[in-house]
Amino acid sequence: MTTQASMALMPIVSVINNHVTALSTDVAKYFGKNHFHVVRDIEKLIEKLPTCRASIFGASEVQIASNLKNAPAKLIKAYRMTRDGFTLLVMGWTGEKALQFKLAWLDAFNRMEEQLRKQQSFAEQDSTLISNEQQNSCPVWKQELQFCLPSTQETLPYSALHLPAAKRF
Repeated sequence: MTTQASMALMPIVSVINNHVTALSTDVAKYFGKNHFHVVRDIEKLIEKLPTCRASIFGASEVQIASNLKNAPAKLIKAYRMTRDGFTLLVMGWTGEKALQFKLAWLDAFNRMEEQLRKQQSFAEQDSTLISNEQQNSCPVWKQELQFCLPSTQETLPYSALHLPAAKRF
């Protein structure tokens, strides 16, 4: 269960076109960074990203109140980012909150790896219970088993990591 106090410490995310996204202004506020520097870091990443990954950052504008009394609000450049964009951005940062995020990411990856190993172990045990005759009479079963179970030697694609769905990072 998430407490109100811990939720206040997390950047706000929104669902836009069925994708969970975070706004660069919220990310900057959460990590205690100047928004100008966050935009700079995002733009450096965008320059280096392959075209097929460009959609993880979407240019946007945000209206912010002026610090001056009776002055109108102004529009500033911002970016809306997916979980992959957020992860790429934060993995390049240092500081206590960035470290906490990286450690949580590693914990989630390790849990996923352990689940895959358990699934593989159970499948290997199940396959020993089936006779050779049964295995040979059902080659589709063997193909499905091999497809579903990555070897522990295999490198998992980044998209294989499914962090728990949440309303906040």
